[in-house]
Amino acid sequence: MGGNLPTASTLPLGKCKTGEWYWNAKRKCVPENGVGPPPPPLPFADYKCPDYWYWGSDNYCIPPSMKMLGSYCPDKYKWNARLGACEREQ
Repeated sequence: MGGNLPTASTLPLGKCKTGEWYWNAKRKCVPENGVGPPPPPLPFADYKCPDYWYWGSDNYCIPPSMKMLGSYCPDKYKWNARLGACEREQ
């Protein structure tokens, strides 16, 4: 399994609206139980989101809730923090 995914953060009081949670790794509020499309294919590489995560409008994978932080990348993929996605292992 892939590893080194972002871990949980504490919610700054009053920071996010109802139905959102604060993702410290990106320093932004994201929708609780958000959904979205899978990552678009990128040239010369194969990227996926960890199981149950979704592809956000800012072009990186987003967990649907704090409970999903620490989810693993699919087999034969590893977390690429710079890209915010699981990258196929070479």
